[in-house]
Amino acid sequence: MSGEKKRVSDEIVHVIDMRAQKAIELLDHGQSEQVDSLLSNYRRSVENQYEEKLKRLKEKQAHLEHRETSALEFGTISELKRYRNELLNEFKVSLEKEVIEFTQDETKYKEYITSILSKVESGGVVSISSRDLALVEGFETEVKELRLGGLMYTLDNRLYDFSLETRFNNAMKKFVETSQLWIRSDEN
Repeated sequence: MSGEKKRVSDEIVHVIDMRAQKAIELLDHGQSEQVDSLLSNYRRSVENQYEEKLKRLKEKQAHLEHRETSALEFGTISELKRYRNELLNEFKVSLEKEVIEFTQDETKYKEYITSILSKVESGGVVSISSRDLALVEGFETEVKELRLGGLMYTLDNRLYDFSLETRFNNAMKKFVETSQLWIRSDEN
């Protein structure tokens, strides 16, 4: 009987051992799934964090690139404006010299003054530079220093400006407008 007890005991131990082994396997499997689930969740969380950081870095990089581009565009526009102004001033000085040369040509300048005076009504006052005073005959005159020459005519509280400086400034303004000598900074 002792052999029978031992065999029954061994079977009981074996069954308990098998059930324990299965229970351990189930626990291991359940814990493995739980660990896998936790690892998967953690991995997704870390991936999301890195994706968010990467997105912020890309946005920051784009912003910095935009700032650099804007700074370059601003620098280019400033340089173009400076160069445009330099060329415009050279043109203005050159043209002003030509006007002065014109006033120094007594024949052409006298014809210019005479042609203006032939078109105005009599009875007014001619304002003219002291150097050009001899060119005006038959009109009441007053001396007014006009830098580039020409004259101004006053009749009945109305002023007619025939000064070469005013005409020069108007011509320069018209030149800039019609030649479109501006630099746009809002090109789209």
